[in-house]
Amino acid sequence: MSDSLWTPLRRHAVFRRLWLAGVVSNVGTWMQNVGAVWVDHLRQHERVTVEDRAVLDAARAFPVGDEPVRVSHLVAVPMATARARRT
Repeated sequence: MSDSLWTPLRRHAVFRRLWLAGVVSNVGTWMQNVGAVWVDHLRQHERVTVEDRAVLDAARAFPVGDEPVRVSHLVAVPMATARARRT
């Protein structure tokens, strides 16, 4: 049992080509997934509703100090939770 795990890659050209094609395909899939998530992340941070703008303005007006407050992320509750609190 002196054969290593890499022996099939060295001995069989067809297996080596299929294995390499699988690796390249997986890397391409990972790149596509990361790109899609990144684009969605950027899209979510560009979208601001009227209610979001009102919350940002209220948050910026609340503290008193020399420097303006910097709001980088909004915290939201699911719609079902917000509706339950109103009733």
